[in-house]
Amino acid sequence: MKKAWIDGAAALAAEHMELETCEVHAVVCGLIAGGASDDPSVYMPKISNIINSGEPLSSEIKEWILDFFKLVRSQFHDMETIEFPFEEEMTDPEVSVYFLSIWAEAFLVAFGCEIDRDEMDDSGKELVEEISNYTRLESGDEMSEEEFDDTLTTLIEHLKVCAMSLYADYGCRTGGKISIPKEFENSKYTRDGELVIGDEGISIEDLK
Repeated sequence: MKKAWIDGAAALAAEHMELETCEVHAVVCGLIAGGASDDPSVYMPKISNIINSGEPLSSEIKEWILDFFKLVRSQFHDMETIEFPFEEEMTDPEVSVYFLSIWAEAFLVAFGCEIDRDEMDDSGKELVEEISNYTRLESGDEMSEEEFDDTLTTLIEHLKVCAMSLYADYGCRTGGKISIPKEFENSKYTRDGELVIGDEGISIEDLK
């Protein structure tokens, strides 16, 4: 995944696209979670519409996305967890909020291309709302390195669980459930066996 991430960043930079690699990752994840077809002729136009306003993508970017889509889909198919290669770039609260918020926004846009919210059940709508909370994250006040690391881990894992849960319910059409990571089973951030960050927008400071 790391090599694919580097290749993608290089391809985007070469085309002077003002786009973070994590946004493309989020779009791919959102489409897959919503049940996107494996057929490139079906999903590629959707990706182009989202990340490039419908304009044609370069052959280099298309080639990268084709491989990237397969790689990300394999992680969803394993039904374990998805990888966020940008985690190592999240070195402070401000940068972390930036990456998490733009990922969440791009994911929801792509997911919405596959699933009509009106056709979702209450559980699915709650998951979408949980992810939408990330678009309203705030960095909060100063905190220790340990507090920051713990909070960031909780936020990242929660976001992954939400995305995988949507895939289980809609993407693979099994209605399956995703188990939360063991380290969070007895966390104060769990409710009814699921990680939660609140019903409204919440700041990192609130999760200290």
